[in-house]
Amino acid sequence: MEDLRALRGTCRFMRRVCRNLKVGRRINLGRVSSSNRWRNTITYLALLYRLTNIGNPEACFIIGMHAIFPGPMFTSPGPVLDEDLERAAAGGHKATSYVAAVLLYMANGGAGIDATSRQYMRQAGSMGEEDSVAAPAGGGGTMWLDYLSCRHAAQQMIWNLINWDWPRPKKPVLLTRADDHLCASENCGTYIHFGGVPWMTKRFCSQDCRLHGEIELFSGIFDQREYY
Repeated sequence: MEDLRALRGTCRFMRRVCRNLKVGRRINLGRVSSSNRWRNTITYLALLYRLTNIGNPEACFIIGMHAIFPGPMFTSPGPVLDEDLERAAAGGHKATSYVAAVLLYMANGGAGIDATSRQYMRQAGSMGEEDSVAAPAGGGGTMWLDYLSCRHAAQQMIWNLINWDWPRPKKPVLLTRADDHLCASENCGTYIHFGGVPWMTKRFCSQDCRLHGEIELFSGIFDQREYY
């Protein structure tokens, strides 16, 4: 009985703590296992929406990705970004900043939208500067690791949507940016080698080249799975 009372007191304390907005915004939803998410769907969704309402970046990212990819046929959101993705990016969620940059640049909505997408791409990388195309293979900065990590997080989220949320999933059609951007640098767009092995990321000479390349790499997420 003493153990039960202690457990009840602990549960009450945790409920009070989790109602605190500052605590709620810092809850790591990544610690919730996939088995618990799908076994306790109603409870998980209630937690997810509650955390979204108080501005938890990870929860906003998940809800925002559901809004952007509602089904197997992807429709470009255009120059207007989903509100929850905006909140997640504002909260410092790097994967959200990466997705926001790619989607906004893909929309080709003009100079102002392109500037916003460049800002989001800078947020996604910790260095704040482009890797140098003059660096030797395997050299340069480490910002490409941040982009690789962000793309991986977006990939996992999209694959989860494909596996669980989409009936009879089909390959989404991603619109490509229609412009005539050309780069004269021979090293721009080359794969980065690490330990003699090419990684699924590339070196670029400018933010515009980076964004064009990331659209291609982001679209490749959908080419790495079989669809039935």
